[in-house]
Amino acid sequence: MKVNIVQLSIIFLCLYGCGASGQKALKEFNNLKAEVKSNYDTNKKSFSELKSCLALKYIKVIEFKENEKVAVEYKMSDTSKWEKVTANTNDDVIKTLLDKEGIPADYLLNLEKKLGAIKANRIWIIDDYDTEKGVNFKAFEIKYSKQVNDLHFFYKIYDRPLDSIERSHYALQTQDSIGGILDKDVIFYYR
Repeated sequence: MKVNIVQLSIIFLCLYGCGASGQKALKEFNNLKAEVKSNYDTNKKSFSELKSCLALKYIKVIEFKENEKVAVEYKMSDTSKWEKVTANTNDDVIKTLLDKEGIPADYLLNLEKKLGAIKANRIWIIDDYDTEKGVNFKAFEIKYSKQVNDLHFFYKIYDRPLDSIERSHYALQTQDSIGGILDKDVIFYYR
């Protein structure tokens, strides 16, 4: 818990600072937080369509760069280590990964459009384990494209309703000063 308090203190200082500049930063932060909430409300269908990412087994991170480049963190088998590559979406390594996942070649182009529609460019698939219930679950984190004072907002979408997951997996992130619950399986937060 000490780490969380230290992290929150640092974030507080980054955001609020001192004097007038702190007030300006607080206003920018609150405006961006409201924008993130509104973005979800406006684009619920687009967020829901992204759940297909939860089926990915060998790709953990996809981040779209400029000039049709994509950065991917992946592994080629269940026993291999995670590797990273930045390449064009039609590069052989990318094509091999898509084949291994059993998804069509235009998957990344469609994903890039969907992420662009919700003002995001990065998705991170998370495999996790609920010790209380003894079950595996998946989630994915989407990084919102705007930031304030180097703090980024994220959406996290779970493969099941939040009430079926041990609360410790999302309790800190959903505190009102940090983020909140947007839907039965979606939270948002900053870090």
